[in-house]
Amino acid sequence: MLSTGLLAGACVLLAGLAVTMGVVSWHAQYVFVLAAKHQRLAAALEALGLDTGAVIFAVLGIALARLGRRAVIERALVCACAAGSGGMNLLGADLGSPRSVAVFVMPPLLFAAGSDRLIAVIRRAALGPAEDGQAQRSAWRLAALALLYLLRLAAAPPSTMVGVRRALLNATPLPPLAEIGRASGRERV
Repeated sequence: MLSTGLLAGACVLLAGLAVTMGVVSWHAQYVFVLAAKHQRLAAALEALGLDTGAVIFAVLGIALARLGRRAVIERALVCACAAGSGGMNLLGADLGSPRSVAVFVMPPLLFAAGSDRLIAVIRRAALGPAEDGQAQRSAWRLAALALLYLLRLAAAPPSTMVGVRRALLNATPLPPLAEIGRASGRERV
């Protein structure tokens, strides 16, 4: 019962974090979009987009976690929205100042990290640690793996492309010709 109360408290705190970090992120994006479009309503609505999307996907992820599901797509979409929001915030930062960059980029990333951990903990509570095991992986792991492969592609394009081609062909084998003939209604002899 105590753990349920703690998880409920964490959900409330995450909602508070979403509001506070969302306001900070919204303001950074609003100022940037307003300067580009010169339309207040359009700037206000566009500045809401990515952070609102992250909150929606986090809520969906929490709901799925309560059912014991991994919510991989939702967690990845939270990360994608946070990365997009951080990128838009970055456009308004002083790129010559690491402090400015950190202040502008941190809000959506903090929300994404908090929601990802909360979803993982809720899922673990729903399933139990023994059931959860290796199946529980952070959505950030996928992002890190993609970044590593992009770096590998930049460092060694030919061998990386050969490996990607081989992995794609291994992951998508063709069915035997006899099965193709039966599926199309004609047998090959």
